[in-house]
Amino acid sequence: MPRNKISPLELKAREDISNNLKYYSRGLTQKQLSEKTGIPTSTISGYFAKRSTPNAGAVQKLADALGVNKSDIDPRYKNINKKQKHTDLSVDQAIDGLRSYQGKPISDDQKEIIKDLIKGYLDRSN
Repeated sequence: MPRNKISPLELKAREDISNNLKYYSRGLTQKQLSEKTGIPTSTISGYFAKRSTPNAGAVQKLADALGVNKSDIDPRYKNINKKQKHTDLSVDQAIDGLRSYQGKPISDDQKEIIKDLIKGYLDRSN
């Protein structure tokens, strides 16, 4: 049975991941990388040969083993990091804009609690 056709974005991701793995794993064999990550050598080979795409957990294991950021292996994670930084900045700005609630000044401790609640809510909704 034929496999599903791979989208151009998926093909680009595989190419980027393969190139990044080749760059960051210089000096390591695929077998050594497999031993450091716990990912089977055949699976690692598929990443290098652009036959398969690592899931988020595998990308993290590869990044940890190579001492780099997740986004250094899979550039699609760069957008997530930018989005999170933007969200953090927006929440910080909104909380800093709070001066009072029901006519009473809001303390810095209260602002931190509110900030944590908002960020927690945003994390669950993403």
